[in-house]
Amino acid sequence: MPDPLFQTLFDDTEAVPWAPSGVVRDRARARTRRTRAAALAAATVAVVMVLGGVALAGRGPERHVQPGISPTAAPSATPSQPAPTTPAAPSTGASSTSASSQPAVEPTAIVDSLFLQLADVGAGYKWAATEDFGGGDWTVEYAFSALQCTGSSMPGSGDRKERTMVKGTGPNASSLTQFVARFRPGTAARYLDELRTKIPACKPANGMSIKIADQRFAGQDALRVEVTYGEGYTPVALIVVRQGDLVSQFSARAADRDQAAALARRAAERMCGGTPVC
Repeated sequence: MPDPLFQTLFDDTEAVPWAPSGVVRDRARARTRRTRAAALAAATVAVVMVLGGVALAGRGPERHVQPGISPTAAPSATPSQPAPTTPAAPSTGASSTSASSQPAVEPTAIVDSLFLQLADVGAGYKWAATEDFGGGDWTVEYAFSALQCTGSSMPGSGDRKERTMVKGTGPNASSLTQFVARFRPGTAARYLDELRTKIPACKPANGMSIKIADQRFAGQDALRVEVTYGEGYTPVALIVVRQGDLVSQFSARAADRDQAAALARRAAERMCGGTPVC
């Protein structure tokens, strides 16, 4: 007796219509082609994904930019507001504003225009040669040495120049010799203060003298120092004028007090061309 399971399968499949063998073979071939195409497509997709991953790894993380926002600009937490505008101040002149905002720069060269000029002294004067300066024997420093006093010195002058002018010849000749020196900052004022201390303290021998005859009559500071070297010598007036860090000395043998004061004021005006204090 046949097995019940096989009998049941036989009964179920007996009435099933079976396709001819040729049709079955064609279907099998089509199924095989579809399987191979799917496998090839899967392999292609895998290669593309691998290559894309390598490219993305080289580029780094991609930044997602929202429309209307620059890729380099950080997003603002608050809506942008127009920058407040400050009303422009009334213009008072560009040249004056820029000039006042810049600090004055003091020039350093000692030029001829800083000296008294021939027109300042009077008619008949002319410039003398350099060798006619007399070796500085018309300065306060020379007077201290000649009178054998505790000496005065020129503290830290950075640049110094001398000039002299003469009128006439022989015993009746008159001259005016002058130097202009630029002192280190702060030392010019101290120099004149030291003269005020040292001159009264100088006690020369009999017949000789040195004294301050006048002061503060020109520029930022000034001294008139009168010196007598003894019997037979003409008294000498030495004028010291300060304007900023510039100091000038000149001798005025033939000038009286008023003339010397007028020359000192003119010398201070001339020195204004070399200092910003005027």
